Amino acid sequence: MAILANQKILTLDYWKRADQVQEGDLILDRNGQPAKVTLVQKYTPPHCYEVLFNDYLTAAGDNKLSFIVETPNDRIKECKYKGINPIIRPLHNKQIADLLEETPTIYSVPTTQPLQLPHQSLSIPPFIFGFWFLNRKVQKQMVAPQDFEEGVHEAFRDAGYRVTLGRHIKKLRYEFRIIPTIESQLAPLVPTRIPNNYLMGSYEQRMELLRGLLQAKHRQYNPATKTFRITLLNEGLLKQIQWLVESLGHKTTFFSHPLLNNHTLTFKSKLHLIPNQTPPPKKRILSRRYIREIYEIAQQPCVHIETNGYQGTFLVGEGFISCL
Repeated sequence: MAILANQKILTLDYWKRADQVQEGDLILDRNGQPAKVTLVQKYTPPHCYEVLFNDYLTAAGDNKLSFIVETPNDRIKECKYKGINPIIRPLHNKQIADLLEETPTIYSVPTTQPLQLPHQSLSIPPFIFGFWFLNRKVQKQMVAPQDFEEGVHEAFRDAGYRVTLGRHIKKLRYEFRIIPTIESQLAPLVPTRIPNNYLMGSYEQRMELLRGLLQAKHRQYNPATKTFRITLLNEGLLKQIQWLVESLGHKTTFFSHPLLNNHTLTFKSKLHLIPNQTPPPKKRILSRRYIREIYEIAQQPCVHIETNGYQGTFLVGEGFISCL
């Protein structure tokens, strides 16, 4: 049971390649809890496979790499009980070799629980940093979307900033400045990407960071479809936001537009992230990935990892896909 050596694994020291993980490292299990690595073995198996999910994320390893999966019957029961007093039952542990002998597309893999990471000491409150990061301008002025304007100004004041309204612009919005400026607090190194300590904050800190990012620009939420949609030119930054959303227990979809040369991230959430949000229906489809295809790939070095975490599971890649 091994994953490819180049697969990314989240540790409490941020990302590591699987071949860089060592015994004693703290990684995360299926419940989002820290787990200690108890064994690491490196070898090259005769055959390697890649599992493609319906949101185009992948996990790869040898034919004994295992996933905890749901069957159609599990999903029917989940739908029947609608999350109210469901029958508690163990899910199924399936190796790639087992899935190849069956019809793999009937199986789905539940998303991980929100990651339980330690609280970080941050110089700027997460909501303030997230809003500033996507809203900042050269003139150090910001503009809140009309639906969020009053709440955003109040959040800055509550954090100890003095808010000064500037010129009036369209749709009854005002530019505003704050004292002290965020740039002065972060100088001399003003980040161009979200710092790791914000992404590795506690659940509450990461949720506040996401709220700030979502309230920084207008039209990032469609109330008709109850879907959040973030479009950026910077692929690396959007991958960071995808990481943030997935770490809170969500499933996301990431796609690129070759003609427009931009990238889009979409997701739905039951968390209250913006004031005018309507909760989506209670459907488990929001918290599972379907296996789309399994195919053989070139022979490559692999790493077998064992932990003392829940069921021996550990999380792989941007989607925190649970493997064992």
